[in-house]
Amino acid sequence: MKLFDEWKRILLSLPLKCLLPELCVGAVVVMDNVPAHKVKEIEPLIQSKAARVLYQSPPES
Repeated sequence: MKLFDEWKRILLSLPLKCLLPELCVGAVVVMDNVPAHKVKEIEPLIQSKAARVLYQSPPES
């Protein structure tokens, strides 16, 4: 469980340090469907800056 928590901390540090300071009101963050992008804490962080998240549709087979 500690390894998972460490990965989660690392994944959350990138949007906190790089993305959030650059977001403006009304911005749209487009993310693909990589499981790392679906950490439940990321979307509320983006929404806290009055921006929104748009997930790409999964590729069709």
